[in-house]
Amino acid sequence: MGNLSSQAGNELKQLPLMLGKLLGGIMTVVGFGAAVWLVTRSTGKGEDAVMLSLLAGVVGIVLFVLSGRKLAGRSAATGTQPSKVDKKRTSILAWTLLLLFATIFVLGVMFFLR
Repeated sequence: MGNLSSQAGNELKQLPLMLGKLLGGIMTVVGFGAAVWLVTRSTGKGEDAVMLSLLAGVVGIVLFVLSGRKLAGRSAATGTQPSKVDKKRTSILAWTLLLLFATIFVLGVMFFLR
């Protein structure tokens, strides 16, 4: 029981960094997406709006990278290295999810283009 509670405590300590990484990714996507939208659609918005969107994208990248590095450093400091079986299981799960989402995306595009 003690291992489970200490593991939950470590996860809660990492939560702000995980949320920072999520926020950085969202800021990057929204910032660069808005900049592309403003440049390609002549909405009459000035260069200030485009520069502000690009700034949000760059800040998002910086936040994402810094949170990721800090998160990696913190997990290395706790000494929780996964075993080879856990690494292989995680890798298989990640590839399966990637292929599943890619298939759903391709099928969705094909459906909408008909």
